[in-house]
Amino acid sequence: MSNLVQVEVRKMFVNDLEEVVSVHGEAFPGYFLTSMGHRFLKLFYREFIDQTGCHSLVAEHNQKIIGFVVGTNDKSKLLNRFYRRNLISIASIVMYKCLTDFSVLRNILSRVRTAFYYFRGCVAKKESDYNSKGSFNTVRLLSIGVISAYRGKKVAEKLVKEFCEQSGRNGAKYIGLSTSPDNQRAIAFYEKMGWQQIEINEKSISFMLTL
Repeated sequence: MSNLVQVEVRKMFVNDLEEVVSVHGEAFPGYFLTSMGHRFLKLFYREFIDQTGCHSLVAEHNQKIIGFVVGTNDKSKLLNRFYRRNLISIASIVMYKCLTDFSVLRNILSRVRTAFYYFRGCVAKKESDYNSKGSFNTVRLLSIGVISAYRGKKVAEKLVKEFCEQSGRNGAKYIGLSTSPDNQRAIAFYEKMGWQQIEINEKSISFMLTL
């Protein structure tokens, strides 16, 4: 396979979710979200499709999804909506995972405060609260994944460029993201594309791109 492949970047649809979840699992082995399982990931990525303020794209090669990118202009609203709409399903998944996988239990316990905040918001807000148009000029790129066979072939670069262009067309002036300080490949990738580091701590490095 050459260093470049013919890739179509397009909008993500509901019937893409099975492939998107498979790409996530291959791209992020050992990550917390991956450990929550196929059903949880499908619910999570569904939340980015056809929602105001959200952006979701896939990269296709020979009618096969090989990568994706998702983001939003309001992460708190997105997560509140996610928990509200899927409360029962998420609770059952979490209970099962806690009983069968100690590492998942440990990770969940470390996130108790954050989870409480979002669940409290779910109870307090109505569905109409999640459909109002946001007034934010910054979009957060929350997840991007490409299967290993296509890394180094400009697929991620095409996804990021289209994501930024789409965000700009919808009024965004800045794109932000965070990555692990240990992820040297990602750090080099974003720096090469012109992103600027704006915050560094022991858990993450934050980048910003001005459109």
